[in-house]
Formats: sequence, C-alpha cells, structure tokens
Amino acid sequence: MVQANIELNDMIKYYERLLLDREQDVMAWKDKFSSLESDLRSSTEVMQKLEDQLDNLSFKIMKSNGELQDQYQRYDKIQEELSNARGRLSESESSAYDLSNQLSELQAKYKAIAKLRDAELARSASKARKEVKGRRMELIQGAIIFIQTKKTMTELE
Repeated sequence: MVQANIELNDMIKYYERLLLDREQDVMAWKDKFSSLESDLRSSTEVMQKLEDQLDNLSFKIMKSNGELQDQYQRYDKIQEELSNARGRLSESESSAYDLSNQLSELQAKYKAIAKLRDAELARSASKARKEVKGRRMELIQGAIIFIQTKKTMTELE
C-alpha cells in the first residue's frame, strides 16, 4: 500500500515536471511566434518600400525585381516558420492540457487510494482491539480457573 503511494507520488511529480516543461515550451514558442510576427511586419514594410521604388525607378527594374524576389522568398519562409510555430504551439498546448488532465486523474486516484488505506487501517485497528479484548477475557477466565483450582487444591490438602 505504501509502495503504491510512493509510486503514485513519483508519477504525480513526473507529470507535474512534464507539465512545467510543456508550459515552458509553450512560452518559448509564443516568444518565437511574436518575433516571427514582428519580422513579418517588418518584411511587409520593406516590400512596400520596394514597390514604391519600382514605380519611381523603372530603369533599375531588373535589380529591384531580384530584391523583390528575395523578399518574397523570405516572406514565404517566415510564413512557413510561422505556420510551423503555430502547429508546434498548438501541439504543446494540447500536450499541456493532456498532462493537466492526467495529473487531475492521478490526484483523484491518489485521494481514493489514501481513503482506501485509511479505511483499511481503521478496520485493522478495530480488529486488533477486538482481538486484544478477547485475549484479555481469556486471560481473566484462565486466572479465575487457576485461582479456583488453587483454592480447591488447598482445601483438598
């Protein structure tokens, strides 16, 4: 029973550590997500400036077209990273939620086991008290019989 409690406590601690790790992962992904959004905004601003330059500087169209292509690739890469970050963030939040549910279940099981253990201890204590009472009565009866026997032997002698 005690071993089961120890194992259950160890499991609870393990899942609590996992939950804390997942929460830290979620925070890290949220930070990366914010950074990627900022990069995306900055990239969009740069693209707008490049489009204005294309309108005003038609003789540099080839060079500007290459720069614009690079910006689109960066934008796509950032979009892809952002999408991946959102997916991982969602997975981490789901894992954290699952771990939280598992922790709740383990805590409920721990309470049930503790309650069962307490009931078993109470039953054992009651049984022990009854046994001691029975032995006490046997001892008293044995003493009475001994005294009566001794008294009878003394009278016979």
